[in-house]
Amino acid sequence: GLGSLGNPANFWSLLLHMRRGRYVVVHTHLLKADFWGSLAGRLSGIPVISSKHNAEEVLRNRFISAVHGIASLLNYRIVALSSAVAEYMRNIGGITDARLVVIRYGIDPAPPEVPDISNIRQELGVDSDAPLALCAARLDPQKDHSTLIKAWSRVYAIYPQARLLLAGGPQKGDESYVENLHALTGDLGLGECIQFLGVRRDISNLLVAADLLVMSSLWEGLGLVFLEAMNASRPIVATAVGGVPEVVSD
Repeated sequence: GLGSLGNPANFWSLLLHMRRGRYVVVHTHLLKADFWGSLAGRLSGIPVISSKHNAEEVLRNRFISAVHGIASLLNYRIVALSSAVAEYMRNIGGITDARLVVIRYGIDPAPPEVPDISNIRQELGVDSDAPLALCAARLDPQKDHSTLIKAWSRVYAIYPQARLLLAGGPQKGDESYVENLHALTGDLGLGECIQFLGVRRDISNLLVAADLLVMSSLWEGLGLVFLEAMNASRPIVATAVGGVPEVVSD
């Protein structure tokens, strides 16, 4: 709730909050929090740990990369969730310090509860014997759904009974991206075999009902959904980008 941290009053508020809280450690996540949090933490005498979960495109800007590298010197530790993200932070993000370590994401290894697959497919309007693929990702250019939709037209030509589920909503309300995907789907004549499900809270059920998970991301830090798919014993078709090869073996 600090609003614009470019406002000195807001930064002062953050600084006072840290000092009054008598915190043992401060954890920052995402670039704006990393910058202001590391500065406030150092001024408050509190160790700051920054976590890096993705290959942030904005760091390709040399000025931002330089500022990011300088700010990282204020951190006690910098945790990357994959070797790919760590390498990106070294080569692009301006971090050259040995304080950069890799701690990968993990999930509860307990097998998911197996619901009645026929009921889930019936709710989705998908035949029980239809090949079914699931893409579980926010509707964002990073996930490159257009490539997946174009590829699906080739699948449809061979397996017209196959169905593709797109589960996820637009990031920051970017409805134009979603509209373009719908238009592409219509232009390719795939309206009957691709379903836009919107935001779902039952991804584990969708994974069990699907035959495979498919993702066409342009970049990924690691891809938590890949771990979830494998935990559900589902194979994966994905682009070999970022940390994905650390999770998915060809």
